[in-house]
Amino acid sequence: MLFPNIAADILETLMEAEEKKKPITLAEALRRWGQASTWEDLVDGGYIYRRQEAVTVTEYGKKWRMAH
Repeated sequence: MLFPNIAADILETLMEAEEKKKPITLAEALRRWGQASTWEDLVDGGYIYRRQEAVTVTEYGKKWRMAH
């Protein structure tokens, strides 16, 4: 991953939103990060699930985030 610090921030934001039971929608996530290569790395690498109603972190993404 080219920018691991940015990836960690994105995953942390998504995980916090999930914990608060207010997941970030796909539209909001795309507005925030959709134009960045790190977002594409997270999508292509299987770190997140993208659904219209919510973008959530996969188990793989959570493990990666805890390690970084």
